[in-house]
Amino acid sequence: MYQFKELAITKYLSLLFISCFNAVMISLPTVQCHAETLRLATTTTLHNSGLLDYLLPKIENDIQTKIDHKVTATGQALRLGKLGEVDVLLVHAPAAERKFVREGWGIGRYPVMKNNFLLVGPQDDPVQIKGAKNLSSVFLKFTSGKATFVSRGDQSGTHKKEVYLWNKHALFPVGASWYYEAGQNMKKTLAYASKVGAYTLVDKGTWLAHKASSTLAELYTDDPDLINVYSVILINSERHHINIKESSDFLDWFLSDRGRQVISEFKIENQMPFESISSR
Repeated sequence: MYQFKELAITKYLSLLFISCFNAVMISLPTVQCHAETLRLATTTTLHNSGLLDYLLPKIENDIQTKIDHKVTATGQALRLGKLGEVDVLLVHAPAAERKFVREGWGIGRYPVMKNNFLLVGPQDDPVQIKGAKNLSSVFLKFTSGKATFVSRGDQSGTHKKEVYLWNKHALFPVGASWYYEAGQNMKKTLAYASKVGAYTLVDKGTWLAHKASSTLAELYTDDPDLINVYSVILINSERHHINIKESSDFLDWFLSDRGRQVISEFKIENQMPFESISSR
């Protein structure tokens, strides 16, 4: 009888311990672990060109990491980085990126690929930029008011490049009757410019992906100031909790032989819209 009571008490205490343990565990806040998920903010041009959808499944498979990505203008991507809402950036506004790193928000800026910007416009080229001797002449011709220039107007990398080009040539178009700020992504801006027969600045990838549906023509491309560089920036782990390993793996993929090969194999109309570059 005594042995039976001893066993019963032992069983009771065991059940009591399990119940108490479960109660404590239930009462603890849920902690989400993002160790296998990389949070990426990147640009609308990579999405509009089709490159992003082409790359991400391959990167996820190669580095064995799920990538949760946000597509937005570069300016907004940098803000997400400052807030610690992403682990890594893939963006294309060099001056803003350097400032971001100088201020301590990012650890290094690593150029990984490039293409170029194009100036496109109506087939009849009313302001006659085709064949212009330099970009200064091109942008001065826009001020004639003979046709509309459509700007992204959204703090994207493309918009920042456009503003840089106006300022470099001491021209300030905002407010002019011939200057329109769309506040849209590259695909929508290009579509609007096509609809109204206007000029605009567009990245090569988006242009190749959508020129078949556009009424516009490629009119000016040949200038060093039209080079478009995409860089990876790792968010500073001293500012925010980030996934350091996954971010480093993402960067290493772009700098690897595998990454360079995959980028070179992406074609639109048998053209290579992006060229891999090594920053190490």
